[in-house]
Order: sequence, then C-alpha cells, then structure tokens
Amino acid sequence: MIKRKGKDTWGFGLRALRLSRNMKAIDLALALRISPSWLSEIEHGRKQVTVRLLEKYARVFRRKPSTILAFCEFTEEIKGGGEPNDE
Repeated sequence: MIKRKGKDTWGFGLRALRLSRNMKAIDLALALRISPSWLSEIEHGRKQVTVRLLEKYARVFRRKPSTILAFCEFTEEIKGGGEPNDE
C-alpha cells in the first residue's frame, strides 16, 4: 500500500483527476473494477491506494503511475494539506 502520515491524502488528487476528465464516479469504478462505494472511500481519504490500484488508474487515464502520484501531490499542496517542500 502507498502510505503517508495520518489520513490518506491521495484521494483528493484522484478525485480531481476523475473530475478533470468529466468522468462519473460510477464509470471510473467500473473501469477500475471496484465498487462505487470503495471508490468513494478512496476519494475521501478513508481507504488507501494499493500499487495494483494505482496501476489500474494509470491504464484508465493513460498515464504513468508516477505521473498520477505527482498530480496527487501537486493537488494536495494546492489544497494546503501537503508537507512543506524543502527545496
């Protein structure tokens, strides 16, 4: 599993990615082969994203898993919940 400190923060970025593609939650859940309720739990930070699920996201959105993770980190920083950048 991909873990971060405290509440899982990848969900916000994954939801933003879905919405940026005008995709309904039910359609993404079907494409990922997970239940809509499980997707909701992920998007609200109550469930963690596994590497296998991240790979499914990458296939659905035709992006590298690393690109999806970078997008999630970027959206988390914009949201204001990200960790400070040392650079």
